[in-house]
Amino acid sequence: MESTIDELGKLKYSLDLEISLKEIKPTYDTIYRKLKSTRLNGFRPGKHPKGWLEKRFLSAMHQEAVDRIIPGYMDKALKKHSLRPITKPVIQKIDFGRKVPLSVTIHFEISPELPPLDYGKIQLEKKEIDEVSAADISKELEILMQREEVLALKEGDDVKVENDDWVLINYEGRIEGKEFDDSKANDMQFAIGGSDLVEFHSGLLGMSSGDEKEVEIELPDRFGENAGKKANFIIKLTEISFVKRP
Repeated sequence: MESTIDELGKLKYSLDLEISLKEIKPTYDTIYRKLKSTRLNGFRPGKHPKGWLEKRFLSAMHQEAVDRIIPGYMDKALKKHSLRPITKPVIQKIDFGRKVPLSVTIHFEISPELPPLDYGKIQLEKKEIDEVSAADISKELEILMQREEVLALKEGDDVKVENDDWVLINYEGRIEGKEFDDSKANDMQFAIGGSDLVEFHSGLLGMSSGDEKEVEIELPDRFGENAGKKANFIIKLTEISFVKRP
């Protein structure tokens, strides 16, 4: 094997390899024999369409070179030239044939040389750590607990909505018998006592899953031009859930 190195730029190199015919011929012959014994439908054993064998040889040999042959020779050449790539070497060109050597050009980059460090001269600053109080620990534990909270359905024969429960509702509202913008919604989920859909909270307290109820509500600002008007809403309660902690 012959190898040459060219510097392409800062930290960039090109490696040219030529694997002699003597070295590569056994691989050529093995692949050629396997292909020659391949049976194709419509042809007698050992017979193939004109040009098929050479075409298949080039394809099979290219794959063999990339997968098995080139990596081994490349490693030997890099050790010889004392180079250690930090990027994946990229094959730029491969040339070969049944009666000629295999040659390949590979590009890669190396890491820059760093000056030796005198670790004895490095000074570290020691920082004092604030004392951790019981209150700090409790606060962090509470945060961890909140991260693991999940909603679970409230089950039982007489389950009703209470403060801090989560509800899933559908609603439909009318002003003097007429629909208005955002007067309908399905699958709205929120916490009783929270900041969402506050206008419905008092009407939902005491309801059970599956209940339907009509309530009169003074529309809040989120209803735009209808804010402040009285509207009648039919609320259907679908689910009641609670926050389950680990």
